[in-house]
Amino acid sequence: LETESEFLSELNYNGVLTKMVVCNGHCYFTDSGSDASSGEDGLYRYSLENDTIELVLQEEVLSMNVQGDKVYFATEKGVYVDDSKNCEKFSNKKAHEIYVFDDEWIYLYNIEKGKVIRVSSDGSVTQKIG
Repeated sequence: LETESEFLSELNYNGVLTKMVVCNGHCYFTDSGSDASSGEDGLYRYSLENDTIELVLQEEVLSMNVQGDKVYFATEKGVYVDDSKNCEKFSNKKAHEIYVFDDEWIYLYNIEKGKVIRVSSDGSVTQKIG
């Protein structure tokens, strides 16, 4: 079996890349402070197929995780979900960490409050844990 590698370390042009996940043919990465982002925090998606970079959301990303073909990411303003075409608000709850253990729930941990909630993957049900 032969595999190919791709060099992606210069995606954010010498900014600070603190988070990165690969999902659905895209590499999602944070950028905080590079010339390409004009010094603004943001989440970007790089298309492995087209060699293009798009801004997904111009906010600081606290945490990211993947479930299926979607990327979930937490910000100060809540949690968002991106399916490589569209980014939308998933939950208004603030989370410092996002955990995924199955296909049914997205777990959100707020360090300041010491609380964990889970949200169904379609966003319709929110439950407190513990």
